[in-house]
Amino acid sequence: MPASPASPLELHDSARSELAESPRAPLAGLLSHLGRLWSADWLRGRGPAVAFGIVAATCLAAIAASPIHARLYGHDIFFLLDNGWRALHGQRVHLDYSSAWGPLTFLLMAGGLAVSHASVASIGYASAFVACITGFWAAWLALPRFRSAAVIIYPVLVALIAAAPFALGDPPFATSHGMIYNRYGYALLAVILIECFQPASDPRSPRRWIEPALTGCAAALLLFLKITFFLVAVLFFAASLLQRTKTRVPAFAAGFFVVSLLFLAYLRFDIAAMLSDLSGAAAARSGTLGVRHDFSALVSAIRPAVLLGVLAFGCARAARSRSGITRYFVAAGIVLAADCLLCITNAQSGAYPLSAVFALILLLSIEPALRSRTDAPFLLIVAAFVTGPFFLEQSGGLIYAVVEAKSNADPAGVLRFDSPRLRPLVLYDVPAADVDHFSNGREYVSSLNDGMRLIAANSAPSEKVATLDMFNPFAYALDREPIRGGIAAAAYRYTLDDIHHPSPARFFGDAVVVMVPKFPATPPIFFDGYARIYAPVIERDFHLAAESARWKLYRRGAAQ
Repeated sequence: MPASPASPLELHDSARSELAESPRAPLAGLLSHLGRLWSADWLRGRGPAVAFGIVAATCLAAIAASPIHARLYGHDIFFLLDNGWRALHGQRVHLDYSSAWGPLTFLLMAGGLAVSHASVASIGYASAFVACITGFWAAWLALPRFRSAAVIIYPVLVALIAAAPFALGDPPFATSHGMIYNRYGYALLAVILIECFQPASDPRSPRRWIEPALTGCAAALLLFLKITFFLVAVLFFAASLLQRTKTRVPAFAAGFFVVSLLFLAYLRFDIAAMLSDLSGAAAARSGTLGVRHDFSALVSAIRPAVLLGVLAFGCARAARSRSGITRYFVAAGIVLAADCLLCITNAQSGAYPLSAVFALILLLSIEPALRSRTDAPFLLIVAAFVTGPFFLEQSGGLIYAVVEAKSNADPAGVLRFDSPRLRPLVLYDVPAADVDHFSNGREYVSSLNDGMRLIAANSAPSEKVATLDMFNPFAYALDREPIRGGIAAAAYRYTLDDIHHPSPARFFGDAVVVMVPKFPATPPIFFDGYARIYAPVIERDFHLAAESARWKLYRRGAAQ
């Protein structure tokens, strides 16, 4: 008799594989060795220790690779350094300046700055910390669930998601600090994913309430990281309640409440300021969403959709449940939809980390069947096409960054920053026709060097500096107190638009000096709109005090 069907989202096998019972299953002999490799019997019980060791090595690699040699989005490092510098000086997002992001990323950067004595390597420390927490968390979740090589693969993959130093969706050798907060969000979602879709084997264990409480903590962290990741976390937890026990709700709520309370206390319980920033950014971003803007991202989802569909169908057959086919497809559809939502809203180039993690969870649901015979490992091949390329990209990118940072610390022909604080940074040139030509390499380094010299010659060290560009590099670079006011990142129709933007008084805050670039690092599609909003205010409330080949320096008030 077939086993009772599993829930739509509680993917847990309780029956022998239908595939395993078929003597005619294809590729049985060829895949037998793969099945034995996956079973991890060769580890002789050392799988968890190996997992913890590789996660620890991944964290150390993140530190060793920093500061990375940026081949793309060089100016993005100042999103992290400037906002971390603000947090280190006691400023709070939403209260002291506007932000489409919550405080979590900036507090992590502030911690990295404190540990590294304000070094540009602070970003590596922050990423290593996130990789350590999420990787060890994932290893702890894997212990009672996996009896296969996935007990190593899953936590290491989670740690790599947090630590790899390139933008998701870009080639792994295009090293960059761009959008690493998205990596932190995916790493947290990966630990939420397994708790929601695959319960621990022993329902009497204290894990039955510890795990959902920690899921609630992770959801709260995502709320104060980036709102879209939080919405996906809520989707996963709500979906898990369709068939899972409702006793998880109080534990989830308790974890969520405790962490949220801590962050709200940090924000002085000014929920209105937080909601104002987030709603304004969402309204500005909505104008750039839609199929016509994100067609390439949707097309790139075809491959993981087909592979997850094949894997879900095969796992449902292995579980010998006719109704389970629909249930497995529902689970896979929810994960893929979440991946697509995040891919589009993150403006990333077709990376699907959640699908890569979920393929391992699908295999977990039929793990006994995978062990019973040699034909079921055919599903391992399908899962490998989902998870394998992504795993290799993340590990390859991290290894490449470490090797380059250690073996080529001072590459020939690369212009460096004049500032001692910035000098360890290496920014490679990009082609002149590239839209990011002015945000990386020689052009960007020359621009900042010129700007820092102009500021040093025409302002006192105590005077605060703002800039009319996406990011403000000058406070951190010159070791000055940051302005109280402004915005975490200015990008037209992404974080602000003609209707939803900080007032001029809030945008310029208490800045004495405003630097206006002649060759903005920000591409025109993002720069021209907000320059149109704020440039007239500069002409009205500030006066041109000095000028160089690349910058105009304005001082507050009328000319003397």
